Amino acid sequence: MKIAFLLSHCHYHGSSKHVLEISKYLCAWGHEVHVFAKTCDREKFLRFHKIPALGKEYSLAENISVFTIETLLMGLKRKEFDVTISQPGRFLTPNVCHVRFLTKSALKVSKTEGKRTSFTSKLLTSVEKIALKRCRHVIAMTDFVKRDLLKNYHVDHEKVSVIYDGVDVDLFSPDIRKKYRIMVRESLNIGKDDIVSFTLCRKSVFQKRLTVLNTFPEVP
Repeated sequence: MKIAFLLSHCHYHGSSKHVLEISKYLCAWGHEVHVFAKTCDREKFLRFHKIPALGKEYSLAENISVFTIETLLMGLKRKEFDVTISQPGRFLTPNVCHVRFLTKSALKVSKTEGKRTSFTSKLLTSVEKIALKRCRHVIAMTDFVKRDLLKNYHVDHEKVSVIYDGVDVDLFSPDIRKKYRIMVRESLNIGKDDIVSFTLCRKSVFQKRLTVLNTFPEVP
């Protein structure tokens, strides 16, 4: 099959890593993978199409620019591909929506914390609704996301599948812990028996970082 992924940026760091990892296997199985994005970590196994989007990374101008260009481009090229895949807020009519979280839910969290709803968030919510209605299938990252899709977006449960992110067992293994634990702790001035907790996420109220921190007792 000829498959197109549409997104803003595609790198081995951040949430877009799964696109590169999946593409590697898809190409090994004989499929042809194309990535449409503003920036991308180049790989021989995929074909990268640079989107000449305006604005700073993840800014409103960039989001609107990427969305507009990719939508217009797919209007011309869509018949060339067997499958088009994107997040629901990135492209108006993908065949498959891959959903990690939903803007509507993030807005509810923002309101509970007294935050104002931005124009970008309102725009993304509208685009999500249209994309989720038009797509043929939805891949939800977790059961929580699936319940959100059914409750707040009224997506037909028969077209929603839950596929959790995989784990790189070579990168995340007990052997890595033994190799780097002491060295990393010493470089950060952390005691060998100190308890360390961290979370990897971007700056977003939806990640609820303050809530996580407030669950820990105060440390003198």
